[in-house]
Amino acid sequence: MIPANLQWINKTLFLFIFMSSFCLKAQDHYPNKTLRLLIPGAASGGTDIIARLLTSHLTNSLGHNIIIDNRTSGGHSQAPEIVARARPDGYTLLLSPNSIAVHVSMYKNLKYDLLKDLISISPIANFANILLVAPSLKSNSLQDLIRYIKNTAKQLNYASSGNGGTGHLAMELLKSKLSIELVHIPYKSGSASLLALLSYEVPIGFVNVVPALPQVSLGKLKALAVSGKNRLSLIPDVPTISESGVPDFDANAWFGVFAPSGTNNEIISLLNKQFSHVLKKPEIINRFARDGGEPMLLNSNEFRLFVELEIKKWQKIIQLNNIVAD
Repeated sequence: MIPANLQWINKTLFLFIFMSSFCLKAQDHYPNKTLRLLIPGAASGGTDIIARLLTSHLTNSLGHNIIIDNRTSGGHSQAPEIVARARPDGYTLLLSPNSIAVHVSMYKNLKYDLLKDLISISPIANFANILLVAPSLKSNSLQDLIRYIKNTAKQLNYASSGNGGTGHLAMELLKSKLSIELVHIPYKSGSASLLALLSYEVPIGFVNVVPALPQVSLGKLKALAVSGKNRLSLIPDVPTISESGVPDFDANAWFGVFAPSGTNNEIISLLNKQFSHVLKKPEIINRFARDGGEPMLLNSNEFRLFVELEIKKWQKIIQLNNIVAD
């Protein structure tokens, strides 16, 4: 007769083996139900448009629907917070713009830790801004602009879409690398900052490619450089800032997908491969190119390292300039 304590051990061991087998089978068949992709922003916004473009392809390859869940309250923090607290089973994901790496330094009371509570699955794409100047400045290159700024007696203003936005941080990064002085004039949106440039209220600013290009084509504004590592196919004659004499400058807006910490590595790897497959499709590449963007192809570990570097880069700029949220 088996002693009672051994019977208990045998039952526990059997239960452990049964549950482990069940979990492995569940993972082998992932996904087996609808996924939810949270978006920190309203429907029809930039992040939402990218999400719908991706999910239209991913639904077919994964074999299950992906519901987009837009979260507009709580700034950009509510969606990451929900995902950080979600069950780590691969069915609740986050698609976020690069503001998620900026907020680490701008907000002291975030209810989640980006590097501890979320796993970086895959980057999606990055999108360039264009450094624009008013024709009255008579600067035809970044070096012309630098000389003008350093030689003029008056202090110049620059426009942005608001504190902590890509245009704001890009200009502060440029200022720090060139040791120049400009006064920040924040507006409530990208369109408002573009109107300020067009009306010559403010002579300088970084603006998103799509609304900026028509104004450049009409000669109302001049494009001096693009903010990323590569030139844009839309404006191949406009150099990057790095090519213009500021080495290693990169201040593009980017988007990436995250999951709750604790999500199985096999699920993370599967999702990364699925996103990478979609991002290699010609229709996706061409769609991003029309908006001044390009896909980012990194594995999950590479993406995590990228996010860590982004946090450090913008933390330095935010602390140096005492940038706070609006």
